[in-house]
Amino acid sequence: MESDKPRSTSISANIDVPRTIVIPIDGTENSDLSFKWYVDNLLRSTDTVYVLHVSEPVSMPLIKISEGKSWEEKLQDKLNKVQEMEKFFNYELESLKIFKGGMLVVYSDTANKESLGYTIITEAEKRQANLIIMTSRGLSRMRRRIFGSVSDYVINNANVPVLILPPGSREDDIIPGRKSSYLS
Repeated sequence: MESDKPRSTSISANIDVPRTIVIPIDGTENSDLSFKWYVDNLLRSTDTVYVLHVSEPVSMPLIKISEGKSWEEKLQDKLNKVQEMEKFFNYELESLKIFKGGMLVVYSDTANKESLGYTIITEAEKRQANLIIMTSRGLSRMRRRIFGSVSDYVINNANVPVLILPPGSREDDIIPGRKSSYLS
C-alpha cells in the first residue's frame, strides 16, 4: 500500500538509498563541468542519472543579409551536435557503470530562459529527481537582469534541491578528451 506521505527530496548520506540526479547540459564545456563534478564528488553505484539537454530551436534571420548556411544546414549541424552529445554522455554513463537513466534530449519550441528552466524542472519532476546539478554561465548581474538566467529560474521554482556550480575557467576542470568534440 502506497503512503500519502510526500516523496523525500533529501540527498541521503546513506549509500544504499537510491537517488535520481538530473544534470542539465547545454553543449558547452562549461556545462560539462556539472557532470564532471557529479562524477568526482557524488557518484554512487545506486544512482539513476539523467543528463538532460533542452535543444532550443534553430533561428534564422527574417532577411538574408549574406551568403551563409541555409536553415536546413544549420538544423543539420544542430542535430549532429546533439547526436554527438548523446553518444558521448551515454558512453560516459556506461563506462561509469550507471545503467539507470541516460541522456535525454528534449526539444523546446522557444529559446526563452523561463521556458528552458521550466522544461528542466518538468523533466526532473517526471523522473522524481532528488537533485538537479547545473553550472551557472557566469552572467553579470546586469545581463542576468536583462536576459534572465536559467539557473535563477530553476533555483526559484524547483521543488527539489538544486546545486549550482560556478562557471569553470581552469583547464583541468574540463573533461579530458572533450575539447570541442561537439562544441565547434
